[in-house]
Amino acid sequence: MYRTCGYSGCEVTFDRCDIHHVIEWLRHGSTDLDNLLPLCGRHHHLVHEGRWRLALDKHRIITIHRPDGTRHFHGTTTNRSARAAATSRTPTQRKPGARKPGHEARIGAVQTTGPP
Repeated sequence: MYRTCGYSGCEVTFDRCDIHHVIEWLRHGSTDLDNLLPLCGRHHHLVHEGRWRLALDKHRIITIHRPDGTRHFHGTTTNRSARAAATSRTPTQRKPGARKPGHEARIGAVQTTGPP
């Protein structure tokens, strides 16, 4: 369902994310797919310490509000991939730290640590 962080535009891969309870567990939020969203460390901290708010509907449409209450994003964040984001960039736009064309790493490769 998610290849990356559930925050709009974030390309941190799912395996590097925390699972966030949209309705907090302490406030009786359930631990099931309807209430869970992968968030990278940066965006998880925005929600918990930065007072950003997330709402997730039954169709996995997310609404993100800034601390001042203004809407930052409304839409889907499922099934995104780094490849789709990379192909939408113009040739002069590269992610910070990205290698020059011809030196691309294999996109979508899963990196693991420890024994298989």
